[in-house]
Amino acid sequence: MKKIIYTDLDGTLLNNTKPESYITKKNQKAILKWLKAGNYFSLATGRNPESIKRIYQKYPKLFNLPLVLSNGSVIFDFKNQTILYEDIINSDFIKEVIEYLKKNENAIPAFSTKTKSYTIKLNNNLKIPNYLTVVSEERLKTLKINKFAFIIVNNNFDEVFNDLNNFKNIDKISIVPSSRVYLEVVNKETDKINGIKKAIKLSNIDNYQLFTIGDYINDLKMIQQSDYSFAPKNDHQQLLDEANFIVNHHNKDALSHMIDIILNNKY
Repeated sequence: MKKIIYTDLDGTLLNNTKPESYITKKNQKAILKWLKAGNYFSLATGRNPESIKRIYQKYPKLFNLPLVLSNGSVIFDFKNQTILYEDIINSDFIKEVIEYLKKNENAIPAFSTKTKSYTIKLNNNLKIPNYLTVVSEERLKTLKINKFAFIIVNNNFDEVFNDLNNFKNIDKISIVPSSRVYLEVVNKETDKINGIKKAIKLSNIDNYQLFTIGDYINDLKMIQQSDYSFAPKNDHQQLLDEANFIVNHHNKDALSHMIDIILNNKY
């Protein structure tokens, strides 16, 4: 039976004790040992193909399955630079977001495509992050958006979350908190676990055990629906309660600890 690990990236695989986050040598060594044993390893993250580029270019030998990106709305074959699957977010919802933003000043919008993340300038008082490209409302409506996010300002998370739940098109989308300052939206039924299953199917793999690890609410379904699940000590409490195993903090080689448990049949 094949063994597959899909891991979240930020707060799970990456160590952020330096200005630029990285995969520790201990985690790299453990992943290579996992692969050498004939197993599979890849990522399931909220990042899009552009924002993940530094990782797969720096550590290309660590991943041997497609990357599940944008919280499951994109499946990416980084070796061939090919999008294998993309789910475009409901256009009626995007229109509703724009109208909401014209009346509210509690969040910065981020619209992700398969290549870049965009925003629209609606309020001159909000500082736009450098990684977002500003476009006009007209230009935005021509883009194929696979994930939307509110970057929350002034501690308005609960207010924005409640407002979103009152949108007319709430039945068409899923709200996925990935931190207290980042509230993501994808189409209904789009999430990391469904993306992982699509990636495995596209890789023509069957008869496998799936092991997952993640640290926040956008990882919850993959934690609940995998064969065995792991949570770093830094996790959101809900994931700590749901996971089969709790491993080291992400800054103390959580993946190495996880792989040691599996390879030594301690699960």
